[in-house]
Order: sequence, then C-alpha cells, then structure tokens
Amino acid sequence: MGPNNLDHKSIPIIGISIGDLNGIGIEVTLKSLENTSLFSTLTPVIYASIEVLNFYSKLFKKSHLSFHLISKPQQAVPLKINVIPVWKESVIITPGRPNAIGGKYAKKSLESAVADLKNESINGLVTAPLSKELLNEQGFSFPGHTEYLAAAFEVNENLMLMVKDGLRVAVVTGHIPIAQVAESLTITLISEKLQILINSLQTDFSIKTPNIITTYIFTTSPYFN
Repeated sequence: MGPNNLDHKSIPIIGISIGDLNGIGIEVTLKSLENTSLFSTLTPVIYASIEVLNFYSKLFKKSHLSFHLISKPQQAVPLKINVIPVWKESVIITPGRPNAIGGKYAKKSLESAVADLKNESINGLVTAPLSKELLNEQGFSFPGHTEYLAAAFEVNENLMLMVKDGLRVAVVTGHIPIAQVAESLTITLISEKLQILINSLQTDFSIKTPNIITTYIFTTSPYFN
C-alpha cells in the first residue's frame, strides 16, 4: 500500500529537531525525507526555519524537496515536509565549522520540539546530532539528549537504546567518558537498567518474552567520550 492510500489520521506526527546548524543533522534529515516510503509511517514536522532548510537544500542539490510552512503541529499535512519556523531572523551558516550560533539555534529547535512533545501535539521526536560543548555555552547543563528529555519529563529512570531491525542495544552508563565506565558499573545499576529494558521490550516493542544478553563493550567512539 502506497502513502496515498493510507488513512492519514492513524499516522503519527513526528517532530524533528535539527541539531547543530553547522553539523550533519540537516543534511541527514533532508536525505532521509527523500525516501517517500517514510511518509507511510509518519508525518514529519521540522523545527527550524525555511531559510536554513533552503540553504542546505541548495547546498546538497535537494532543491526538488518542498516545505510546507505551519505554525503548530495540528496543521501538519500528510505526505509533506512540514516546518514550524522556530525563528525568523537570518542566520549565518558555516557548514563544518562549529560556532556559538549553531549551538544557539540547536537549543531553540530542541526546546520548541520538546515543548510540543510534552503537550502531546506530536507523537514522537527525532533529534539530530548537536554539539554538547556549544550547547553548554548556551546554558544547556545536560550531557546529552537522553538526560535532557528525562529532566523535561521529570523522570528519574531512563535508558538509551540503539535499534536496528530486530536488534536492540541498551546502554547502561550513557554519556560518560570511557575511563569512568568501569567504576560506574554496579550490580544495582545494571539491574535497574535491565528492568527498564525488559519493560520497554514488552511494552514498546510487544516482545512478551525477550532474550537478553549482557556484555561489556569497550568503544573508542567519540560519541561516548
């Protein structure tokens, strides 16, 4: 069944925060939304500005993509790339060269999207990569999206998952340097994260009896450093 034949009332509205203006987030977002099959599973709402999206559309030769300007998620139109203009002023964009401007508008995009997520105007949120250092300069006191969302929704327990097809990988320690992982691992912490994982697999993924393997993985990925 193609996107045009679906009951669009049943399709979730998914917000997208764009991350660092000078990073890879907008490029990944635009290239992902070229895949029209996505629109059979979601209606996207990007929190940014038309000017910034047009800049990257031209830069990456994606000018065939068109954007539908809305003021609130309830106005989102299925089969279109909806955009809520979080700001209207012009912004100097320097792709590949991080600066305070990128951090400032990454924060604006994320805060606006999370506000709509909290009031249930959108059904889910996709967060593009951002520079935690630049956001910290803007008063963002969290090590990552996970911790920010936990604080926004006032929950004490949270778990970061990496999902691909039938594989779900849960991270016990989250956003801390590799050097601190070993000292942070405790039986209590592992048990708590395992219980969250089991609950999520059963509730969110409808896996009644999940098979779980626990392992210690050392990584040099800068994402966890």
